Amino acid sequence: MVQSLEPRQLLSVAPAATAVTPVRGKPVPVKAVEGQPFTNTTVETFTASPTSAFTATINWGDKSTPSTGTVTGDGAGNFTVAGGHDYAKFGNYHIKVTLANPSTSKSTTLSSLAKVSDAALSASGTSFTTQKGTLFVGAVATFTDADPNAVATPKATETAMINWGDGTVSAGTITQATPGGPFTVSGKHTYGVAKTFNLTTLIRDSGGSKATATGQATILGPQGTTTPTLIGDFKGSIKVSTFGVSTSHSFELQITGQDLNGIMGNVIIDGVQAFSGTLPAGGVGELTNGNVKYTFTTSGISGVVSGHISPDGKHITSGFFQASGLPVPGLSSIHGSYTADLQ
Repeated sequence: MVQSLEPRQLLSVAPAATAVTPVRGKPVPVKAVEGQPFTNTTVETFTASPTSAFTATINWGDKSTPSTGTVTGDGAGNFTVAGGHDYAKFGNYHIKVTLANPSTSKSTTLSSLAKVSDAALSASGTSFTTQKGTLFVGAVATFTDADPNAVATPKATETAMINWGDGTVSAGTITQATPGGPFTVSGKHTYGVAKTFNLTTLIRDSGGSKATATGQATILGPQGTTTPTLIGDFKGSIKVSTFGVSTSHSFELQITGQDLNGIMGNVIIDGVQAFSGTLPAGGVGELTNGNVKYTFTTSGISGVVSGHISPDGKHITSGFFQASGLPVPGLSSIHGSYTADLQ
């Protein structure tokens, strides 16, 4: 007897598909300052299969050439993308990170945001002296911009307003001697009163940074075209303050000759001749309005003597004396205020 064999059906079992972990990104906000480069800064984090290998290209959103990012994984499926850049101008920029997986030939684009702040400004004021009723034209402040790309031409990104201290405010002109160097704020103004004014210059950048500079404007009233005749022996006292201790000493200014360029004579302190010779005038106009200032350097001695001459030429007030290298016992270096009268 022949048994009939029933046909057997062969089952084909396909291998189970390997699950692919999708790439999930989490943007990391980037904080930067215009003109100041940064490196190795994280711009994106993402999760994916731990065994995946990625390359990254970063488009910084400012129309610059994209750069290669550095992808780092922790072996547990967590990855970071880091890169470096230099934003030329403040603002918000949308960053796009393109991830490529060589094993799958697939790419994924993730997004992030860069907030680039305005570079800081730093300013200082410039003091000046001018005559009442005369148009002043000149510098009132200088400032620097932490952005090395900041320039004054063809148009400065900064603006300046000058408060002249007499109730008048006007716009300043910003110039720059060399690219990358400091800026100068200049203005023009005419004062109608002879006194000292505190002036303030406010500098603002279009990105929001600002700085304030303060200075003084000394306005002189109309006086004679020459200083009163000073030839004679002015005697008085000088008050010297050292480490908070004030002492008084005799001060004598013997003037033997005078012209618009300086005076000739001697400086005597406590009976000791501290200086003898010519004291050149220091500063424009300081011999033509009663305010005199002389500087001297000779034989290792240097200093400044200044003061206000009374209209009759007989008194010196608001005097100031500073010197070093003097042959005066205990007073080789000195600075202090003095008054003196013509004897």
